[in-house]
Amino acid sequence: MNGDQGEMHASLGLDTMDRDLANLFLSLHSSDLYQRVSVERVDRPVLRLAQREWLRGMIFYQASYRDAARAATSMLPQGMEAKVLRSLQRLNAEIQDHGEMALRDYRACGGPVGSATNQQPSPAVYAVSSVWSLVAKEGEPFSILGALYAADLTTRWVMEFLFDDDSACDRESAKRLDLPRFWRRHGLRRSLVERAVLQKVALNDPMSWKWIHCGVERILQVYPLPICEEIGRGLLKDAGRN
Repeated sequence: MNGDQGEMHASLGLDTMDRDLANLFLSLHSSDLYQRVSVERVDRPVLRLAQREWLRGMIFYQASYRDAARAATSMLPQGMEAKVLRSLQRLNAEIQDHGEMALRDYRACGGPVGSATNQQPSPAVYAVSSVWSLVAKEGEPFSILGALYAADLTTRWVMEFLFDDDSACDRESAKRLDLPRFWRRHGLRRSLVERAVLQKVALNDPMSWKWIHCGVERILQVYPLPICEEIGRGLLKDAGRN
């Protein structure tokens, strides 16, 4: 495959990935969680419950997500540009304490002390953690990079929706919520860096798109829509009991 063909192959791969993510964006806004929170955004108890459940999920799957990110960087082929490796290493360093941040934010949003770590993860959250563990164990770095890009981009979407400036747990708590602030400040930059890395990888090895797209598809099967749907169903059940 010559240079022009490789560039065309990479462009087609990006287009396919973008279509998948655009479809997910529409699905998120049609989910029970988005519909309920949009309609009842002024209902602070409903919003706080949704925020807590999202953060509680992040507490459980954060370690496997972090391990997968490390695995991708360590398994990249020899000869990968040093600039690319440094970029990925910086991204990895940013997320090292996100599990602890999620726990602090969960408590700041009124989550009972101990409940987040003592309870079993929900089925949707367990599935996310399992996929991260499996893709890391598989050892295909391009698949992991694709999954990381899709996960980080969609995490920013959900965090911005649940924790926008007008929907904080309360005004004072909003100032102390670490993860929403991180994703507001750095989420777009992370996605741009990851996308540039994927494009560079695909130009150097056009066949890598098979694995990149595989990683995107795998993570989108379990994240973030199934978690949003699960939280949304919980909100509807609570509404039915009240």
